[in-house]
Amino acid sequence: MVGKSSDWSRYLPGPASGGIALTQHAESQRWWFCLDHRSVESDNGCKNAERLGPYQSREEASRALQIAAERTEAWDNDPDWNDDKR
Repeated sequence: MVGKSSDWSRYLPGPASGGIALTQHAESQRWWFCLDHRSVESDNGCKNAERLGPYQSREEASRALQIAAERTEAWDNDPDWNDDKR
């Protein structure tokens, strides 16, 4: 919703949601989940359009589909972003 003030940053993989800040140091240690190969990759993997991430660790990236499902569920149940549930 345009103009609606809400803390959407809680859905992003950054410090506000327990993720990582993308600093120079952190960027060298990013991990991705490739949707084509269903596997975890480093920065030198498939193109970003085919991946979820970045994640702070290999283990976190391996849970990418579960994390995405949890975020979708949170958005679906957030009254600030779902006009059907008001």
